[in-house]
Amino acid sequence: MTLKQLIYFQMLSKELNYTKTAKQLYISQPSLSYTIRELESELGTSLFTRIGSSKKICLTKAGEIFLEYVDAALSSLSHGRDAVNSYISTESLMLRIGYIHTFPLAAIKKLLKDYQHEYPNNNTPARGEGSKGHDYTLYREIFSSNTALHEAIASGNLNFALSLSMTDKVEGFVLMQQELYVFVSKNHPLGSRTHITFDELRREPCIRVPHAVETNLCLDTVYHAYSYEPVVSFQAENTNAAIAYVMDYNCYTVAPKVSTMDLSQLTALQIDGHPLSRPIYFIWKKGKHFNALEGSFHDFVYSRCRSI
Repeated sequence: MTLKQLIYFQMLSKELNYTKTAKQLYISQPSLSYTIRELESELGTSLFTRIGSSKKICLTKAGEIFLEYVDAALSSLSHGRDAVNSYISTESLMLRIGYIHTFPLAAIKKLLKDYQHEYPNNNTPARGEGSKGHDYTLYREIFSSNTALHEAIASGNLNFALSLSMTDKVEGFVLMQQELYVFVSKNHPLGSRTHITFDELRREPCIRVPHAVETNLCLDTVYHAYSYEPVVSFQAENTNAAIAYVMDYNCYTVAPKVSTMDLSQLTALQIDGHPLSRPIYFIWKKGKHFNALEGSFHDFVYSRCRSI
């Protein structure tokens, strides 16, 4: 069974006309007929049958079954060709990395800076031993939500992303744990402290951000351990709104430290015996075939994930 036979069979299955198919393939009709007969002989069954006495043909039941597998096989080969072409490309490349604004920007910047130091332009893996490397550009894009981040990965607008969650459409691994804090205003009775106990926390009203799913899961684990239901005074749309409530009311919220926060009026507390953190995942589109630049960046990040 040859690739030519499969391509001819697929084309004829779509046109259901030997003359039209032969013209599209730029071959003679007898050559097409001979190729199809060879394929049928190897399979031991007919793939096409004529409709009455006309020249029209249709697929047999065996032909319909076989076509599904031929379509899948040729599609897979096409993806393989595209992956190879992407891998051996020597044109200037852009490595697009996305993350949301509440991530530890200092750690992310260091990671990218270290990669550029280890793999300067023209020194990334490329085609063939000793061949010239890639010129590349690292591009960082900040997103407002984890959902938007995953959509950009799915659409191919990002090569990689730092995400708060995994889905069945992405692959990845845990890159780091981001510490979470209990934030109160400096005017709060607990505002002069650096640590509190859980018993003290449970007596305080809180501000919850429903969209902060991973943060809430972390906090709920602690609540569950103490069989405690938090007193939610307000619900906020995002972390910035929650911090605004914290400044105006004697409430607390749980969040990571963000570079855009004005900490001059806030106190970040840790809970004694219950360190809070949320995982940050390094993700890419499921089934993605890495080109040389993507592969080198993936391997670099994987090697650093325990040291960040």
